[in-house]
Amino acid sequence: MTLCLPSTIRKTLLLITLIFTLFKSYGQNIVIKYDITRDSSFHGKNNRLSRIFFNIRKNKWDGFDPASIQNTVVSRTSYLKAPTLETDIITYNIKDRGVYFIDDISGHQILLDPSLIKDTIRLQASQIHFYKTDPTGDRGTYLNDSITAQGLFNITYPPKYKYIGFFDSLAYLHEELHGMQFGYSFKELKHDLDTYLKGIAKIYKDRVNFLKTFTAQYGIPQSLKLYAQKEIQYSYYNNLLEPLVQWDTELFQRYPPNLQDTINNFAKDINNTDLFKNTSFHRSVLTQYTALINSKQNKGPVNFDKVFLDNVLYYLKKLPNNEPKAYVISWLMQVYSGKADESAVETLYEQYTPDHSRQATNSLIDSVYQAVKHPGFPPQQMLNLSFENTSHVNKTFKELASKKIIVVDCWATWCIPCLNQLPFLDLVIKKYSDRVQFISLSADQNLNKWDSWIAKNSGNRKDILQIHAPGGFQNIFFKKLRINSIPRYLLISSTGEMLNAAMPLPSDTQEFERELDKYLK
Repeated sequence: MTLCLPSTIRKTLLLITLIFTLFKSYGQNIVIKYDITRDSSFHGKNNRLSRIFFNIRKNKWDGFDPASIQNTVVSRTSYLKAPTLETDIITYNIKDRGVYFIDDISGHQILLDPSLIKDTIRLQASQIHFYKTDPTGDRGTYLNDSITAQGLFNITYPPKYKYIGFFDSLAYLHEELHGMQFGYSFKELKHDLDTYLKGIAKIYKDRVNFLKTFTAQYGIPQSLKLYAQKEIQYSYYNNLLEPLVQWDTELFQRYPPNLQDTINNFAKDINNTDLFKNTSFHRSVLTQYTALINSKQNKGPVNFDKVFLDNVLYYLKKLPNNEPKAYVISWLMQVYSGKADESAVETLYEQYTPDHSRQATNSLIDSVYQAVKHPGFPPQQMLNLSFENTSHVNKTFKELASKKIIVVDCWATWCIPCLNQLPFLDLVIKKYSDRVQFISLSADQNLNKWDSWIAKNSGNRKDILQIHAPGGFQNIFFKKLRINSIPRYLLISSTGEMLNAAMPLPSDTQEFERELDKYLK
């Protein structure tokens, strides 16, 4: 049946549709005023903190999609009230509601719905001065006596917008969702599965209860509450999958039946494009679940062998052609490029259908494919590439290389997956530093931010050289090698030959060390 509407109603509906479409395309501007208390380490007229911190980004933690980490800043004004007091007024353009991150080293995870913000938000930021030595021996900042801080600043949110900082409040319970969370990892518990599962279940229950209490006290808008719930839920799912994917797939048979059902039911939401786009942990669960269900259950972690590849190719054909599927394909291509399996990369490349609405994904997938098909620079040109060291002096690979092979860690201070790989990389460095040259190459566009991170964190990492690529992803090194996603690990010979353009992640320690050993014989 066709409805005939008066012309005035038709015009009103058309106008509403047009406004909604324009909002989705162009977003809405919001203004945040930061009143910042800072210490003497940032003194000087050129050391405005807004030049280093307080960008707002979406899904920045996985480093996957350069488009998703683009700066949302429209304009900024910064001035000093006193040597230790700074005010920054920043206008952002926000297109979607969901989970975002305020830049501050690893970032403050926040909830935003731009349609609900009608006035200037005023935030108080104070530099953290509580330092402790963590269980690994590194000295770092802490929120309190037991909870590590992932950034340099505490942020206080006004009562009206307290919900924006929900995740900052949650961090005081069991650390930040993306934190290192010392003490209850499967490895630290010496692979005691029962203790591990009880521990993560308690943490999940505590976080769910905290969400209820927080909502009752401060309120969380309905448009954002789902994302808070799902972020907590998928953080728990991520913990459930870790022992199976990273350590031993056979452990699934030891999971209680209710947890086996939970994992089997992941399929219901795994291709949800809203959760994929507007939360952060969904992506990690998406890849780990894909790895698990396409792996034969055998002793040890997921083995990306031919049987797995055949299974996953069949699985991909059943998925809708959407962003989650594209993400899985790009992730698998990076896994197999790390194994130097050109055939597998090419086969996966053929499974991807480019879409004009996914330009960044198209670019990433193409870059991985091209990096495997046409890797690197000519050897001599590779050796002559120049980068800045921590003293801001230009140095070439030829000047820096002193051992037979070189591992280049491509990373950035804002990339949480990069930071999460550091403990694993440090273990490899400790074992191989006498034979392998380790170089950390930052893709930070903001040199001041890199300087600040180095000043805070480099003291305990003496066996890896720190250098910076001017221009970040626009640097010739990243553009020529088509590196659009980090972390990325390269293996280069002392003569400049590209040995592996996409190494396994250091967390896949066995595979990573196998690649090193191959060229150390």
